[in-house]
Amino acid sequence: MESLNISKIVTDALTGTLNKVDQNKLNKSLKIQSLEKQTNRRFGFYFKYPKTWQLNYSIDRDGFRIKNPDYIQVKIVFYRNHFEQWVSIGNDYKTLDNETIINKIIKEHKQNLRQNKSTKIYKKRDISIRLEDVYSNKNLTEFNDSIYNVYARYYEYSYKDNLANKKYKALETLAIYNNFTYIIRFEAPKELYKQYRDLFIAMNSELTIII
Repeated sequence: MESLNISKIVTDALTGTLNKVDQNKLNKSLKIQSLEKQTNRRFGFYFKYPKTWQLNYSIDRDGFRIKNPDYIQVKIVFYRNHFEQWVSIGNDYKTLDNETIINKIIKEHKQNLRQNKSTKIYKKRDISIRLEDVYSNKNLTEFNDSIYNVYARYYEYSYKDNLANKKYKALETLAIYNNFTYIIRFEAPKELYKQYRDLFIAMNSELTIII
């Protein structure tokens, strides 16, 4: 696989400002892997993953896992959660503004990541996430922040699976839109992560929320 310019992918591909050269490299990376489009209209999203990898939905179909059949510890985990835009205060309710909601969700998400004491977050940044209007088939990415109130943050971190006594690295995106959080995580054993990182970033950039 041709190596992608990682710094540009992180700062440009995920924000929708890739130049043509890097976009061609990204497309080549996707094409080499023969990615298959996975659409979940019930939960309003789609993304692409390698055709040969094995997809399994959770029992309630609120999420799924995709594993590399050659290395089952190399996997993708996706799930969606609902959140409330209000809090109860005594017998009354208070509606939260978007900034308060986002900060609250980010804080809770980071706490969840750090439940494993070995977790070390070494990269994080706000990013853009793809939006698509299924009725007009129009990509709305360039408008998402100001009009559609969608927010997304990208993380890279390492952790240790104490049961397996194995170290992992992961790339994870948290997206917030329309009373839901979308979380997609790509992970691999530490010794394999570098090999899959370009592909993980390419797949992560394909995550699209359907409105």
